[in-house]
Amino acid sequence: MLDLKIKADRMALSSIPEVPDVSVVACISVDIPNSLKDHLVLPISSHGKVISRAPVQITEIEERPGGVLVRWGEIEEEHDQEVSEFKLQFCSGSTRSNDDKNFTWVTVCEGQYTGFVVRHLQVRKPYSFRLCCRGEEEKKWSRCSVPVVAMTSIPHYQWSDANDSYMTNSEGTTATKVTAESHQVLYSKGAAYSCGHSIVFKVVETGSIHEDDGIGLCISNEIQNTLKIPGSLFLSSTGAVYVNGEKMKTRLPAISANSVIMFETEQIEHKKIRATIESGEKSVTFDWKLERELIENQFTDRSVGFGMSVQNSKTTNLYFAMCVLCENWKVSIE
Repeated sequence: MLDLKIKADRMALSSIPEVPDVSVVACISVDIPNSLKDHLVLPISSHGKVISRAPVQITEIEERPGGVLVRWGEIEEEHDQEVSEFKLQFCSGSTRSNDDKNFTWVTVCEGQYTGFVVRHLQVRKPYSFRLCCRGEEEKKWSRCSVPVVAMTSIPHYQWSDANDSYMTNSEGTTATKVTAESHQVLYSKGAAYSCGHSIVFKVVETGSIHEDDGIGLCISNEIQNTLKIPGSLFLSSTGAVYVNGEKMKTRLPAISANSVIMFETEQIEHKKIRATIESGEKSVTFDWKLERELIENQFTDRSVGFGMSVQNSKTTNLYFAMCVLCENWKVSIE
């Protein structure tokens, strides 16, 4: 007895197992005789609530600029039919109950996806997320998963407001060309784009089209009048793609009003990035070799829920940019 007490006194606090969150251990299974059921219902009800287990659960939430990436998966042998469709909902505020009438749930995603980026969230404000599903022959949705509370600490992507040739909206998410004197490159406010993520440009309006007009990613924000330069990945308004100023053979659809263009990157070596550009229903992928060091941003906390551990990590950051000649070009960023 004494030996056990001495060992307990010497045991480090960090060695105590962490109690997992409800999203990690979604339910507790207990086998009890039917005769005990009535005796257990009342004491359990007085201290908590027993709910049915949902056939799908949110498995991970990652911070994104002005939003979060939510991932989910099925629970084995919890659904009679093969799941063909998922529905992700969220609400403002923190709740662990699906029955709380004080919260209004909004559907943000329906389909066969197993992940979705919820955008336009306020920074450091808690939001609750839940999920349900249904099979091919089912009309009703399944029970919803236990809500998971998360938030983002990363500000929205923003255009710089330091270029007089462009005007930005109050949130800095939309930029409009207001002069037609010359080509001017407008950069993001800081190297805000992190490799490994996606970024979406929405072309709201266009002016007259010029070969040097377009959008892209850059390793620096030096004053330029073109994005056809080393250290830049550029999609021209004509659909031509330039990597470090060199024109690629593969083309994408020409940029027009209402075009939606997505850039997605992955750092595969210290000075090499694998980049995918998607426009319309077509996409291209290139290896982007760089001649200079990339910007590394140190962060310490990307924990947004589930009792996930806090870890130190690094991410490589780039500037996003647009370059147009004529007035009335309007581009928003997500």
